[in-house]
Amino acid sequence: VFMDEGELSACADFGQLIRDALENSLWLVVICSEDTLLSPWVKLEIETFLSIHGQEARSRILTVLTSGEPETSIPPVLFDATGKTPFAADVRGEDLQEILKHLKGDAFLRLAAAMLAKPFDSLKQRQKVYQLQRIAAVTAVCLLAAVAFAAYAVNRSRVIAAQALKIEEEYRNTLINESLLLASQAEKQ
Repeated sequence: VFMDEGELSACADFGQLIRDALENSLWLVVICSEDTLLSPWVKLEIETFLSIHGQEARSRILTVLTSGEPETSIPPVLFDATGKTPFAADVRGEDLQEILKHLKGDAFLRLAAAMLAKPFDSLKQRQKVYQLQRIAAVTAVCLLAAVAFAAYAVNRSRVIAAQALKIEEEYRNTLINESLLLASQAEKQ
C-alpha cells in the first residue's frame, strides 16, 4: 500500500518514487471526490499506471467515491469508450465518521472482492460468520467470567458461613464459661 502523503514527504524525487510505487502495484485505488478532478497528480498517476501495466490493467483500477456524483468526481480517463462510469465503492456520507463507517462496511468488502476475484456475497457471508464467531467468543469469555465469579462467590459465602458458625459457637462457649465463673464466684461469696 502506497499513500502519497505518508511516503512522499521523505523523498526529494517525487516523480520517481510514485513511478516505482506504481510499477510495484497490482492494483490502483483512486479516492474520488469533487477535488479529484482538480488534481493533476491523480490523472498522472492513473495514466502512469496504465502505461506501465497496459490498458488491460484498467480493470485493476478501483475507485472509492467519497463525495459528489460519479460524473463530477471520477477522472474522465477512467470512463470507458462508451462513457460508462467505472464501478465505484460508494462511501458518501454527511461527515467523515459516516464515510468511515461506510468504508469499514460493504465498501471495503467490495474492493476486496474485486481484488480477490471473489463474489461480494461470499465475502459478506464470511464477514458475518467472522462477526458471529467474535460475538460467540466474547460471550463465552463473559459467561466463563460470570461462572468463575459465581463459583468464587459461593466459595466465599461458604467460608463466611463457616466462620460465622465458629464465631457463634465461640460466643456461646464464652457465655457458658462466663456463667460458670460468675456462678463459682457467687458460691464463694
